[in-house]
Amino acid sequence: MLPDAVGALIGVMGALFLFKLQLKSEKEQEEEKANKEEIELLRFSGIIVESIISTFEKEIIELEKYHKKYDDEPYLQIDQPHGLATNDIQRLLKIMEGKEYLNSYLSQIGGSTTDLMNYNKIAKSIDYLSIVRDQVQNFVNLAIDRDLERRNLYNSNVIKNLNALKDYCYSKISTHIEFLQLIIPVNIVYGNDKTFNLDQHARSLVEPVIGLIQHKYYDDLNLKSIEFELHQAVGIANHIIYNNGKFADDMGQMLDDIKRIINVLKDNSSKLREYTQDNNE
Repeated sequence: MLPDAVGALIGVMGALFLFKLQLKSEKEQEEEKANKEEIELLRFSGIIVESIISTFEKEIIELEKYHKKYDDEPYLQIDQPHGLATNDIQRLLKIMEGKEYLNSYLSQIGGSTTDLMNYNKIAKSIDYLSIVRDQVQNFVNLAIDRDLERRNLYNSNVIKNLNALKDYCYSKISTHIEFLQLIIPVNIVYGNDKTFNLDQHARSLVEPVIGLIQHKYYDDLNLKSIEFELHQAVGIANHIIYNNGKFADDMGQMLDDIKRIINVLKDNSSKLREYTQDNNE
């Protein structure tokens, strides 16, 4: 009986040992799987951060050219900058919104106070880039609409009044030929030419016509309404040039903000990006 009992006990203990060994193996496999998932999540996010930095650095170059264009030549018509489309910001925001990502970051990158601060700065940088990109696009769209609206006012004013002046001068060709000499060589209509120099157009065509009316034909009542409206056209041109210069200043400030936040992102994501390189498959 005793040998049988001892044998049974040994059998039970062996089975228990094997069960514990199996549990340990399963736990190790689960931990290994969780660790691989964390590595993959961090690696993927690091790739996205690298892509965001690269895209925005290219975009900064394009925006610098764009800013310089209107800073140097505010009389040009505002158009869209050469943007670089990317969905990386939205992808990263979606990844980082879960608690799992923070836990993975602290587990894999480090759990120190500095590491946590770096994580928070990365998150805030991505949030800001998402917001500022929309702000820049909305700002540009509004500026384009306003600029085009004012240019259409200028264009319609000048076309209407200089054509009226031409018709009037043809009826008085012997006395008003100087107006025709000013108007005919110059293109009155500029249409949608993006290289059109509004300042030169106003100074070389509209202002000389106003000056001629004021100094030589001031007593011709038929020209008074034309003179008044052309004055308005010059005012519109000056307003466009001033506003486009202000637009360039505001774009410059936005550009400085983007540069600053990209530098913050680069500095605080350096460990994440190094981790990505070290774990790149």
